[in-house]
Amino acid sequence: MRRRLWTSRLGLFGIAMILAVWLAGCSGNSLNTTHRQLAATRLSGGQMVPPVATAAIGTASVTVNREPTILGMKGRRTVDVRLQTTGLSMTSVTGITLNDGKVNTNGPVIFNLFTQMPGSLYTGTLSVRMSANDFAQLATGGPLTYDQAIDDVLNGNAYLMVLTSAHPTGEIRGQVGPTAFQVALTGTGTSATGSASVKLNDMQTAIMVQLTHQGLPDTITAMNIRLGSGGVTNGPLLFTLFSNPTGGTLTSPFSVQLSSANFVVQSGSGISSFPDAIDAMLQSKTVLTVETASGAIIYGQIVPAP
Repeated sequence: MRRRLWTSRLGLFGIAMILAVWLAGCSGNSLNTTHRQLAATRLSGGQMVPPVATAAIGTASVTVNREPTILGMKGRRTVDVRLQTTGLSMTSVTGITLNDGKVNTNGPVIFNLFTQMPGSLYTGTLSVRMSANDFAQLATGGPLTYDQAIDDVLNGNAYLMVLTSAHPTGEIRGQVGPTAFQVALTGTGTSATGSASVKLNDMQTAIMVQLTHQGLPDTITAMNIRLGSGGVTNGPLLFTLFSNPTGGTLTSPFSVQLSSANFVVQSGSGISSFPDAIDAMLQSKTVLTVETASGAIIYGQIVPAP
């Protein structure tokens, strides 16, 4: 009698839920929420479109969480954002947004993370969790669904932006996560050519480079990433990818991973840290060079992948 009373009160759905949790535990599956952490190592005015002249900078982490799947239904996705800035006064910040968009493009707002209101001032740090209920385009009928927007965040196609009273459309901006770039390498007085893919990892702590080339001589002394644009090939050195002072053969394909340990500080360049170098790359201010003893034989601007 007691057993029947218990089952009738709990209901068939409740019993099914208990069984699902128990079976998942028995099979060794974790019921913990899964996380994927991304970062924007530098927010700057230079990443704004068009660029903004400002000394303000920032850093941020963005974590996409997925709750566990129960009874074949995928758990909801939420987004945690932590932001820290310097060079902005508390009263100047009018809003902070997470937007959809590739490097060098402006896109629609995914989340309004902060809006200045009476009694609400930005203190230089922000920590907030957002969900589908906070999706900005629910109200505007924008071009994206919530899942599409979150997928773009995970794929490096989203950016954080801080709006101020002086710059109401945005003063600093930072691309989030695994941003992809491409390079087409050519030179003058040579038939050699090449192409390269360049990609940041999720936390923007590593740069993966893969180069393929044709027609290079066996006298290659270096392959570098330098600061420069508009055809400049002898700008300040940021990273050395290959070095052979006496000259040698560069394999094709050639792959290398770079980190802060490979960063070369060049005084007077304005690039004093690994995040600064990432920021310059995001602004299309870096060039990939393949060099001989006489200088760059082929080179190309590092630009966002389409």
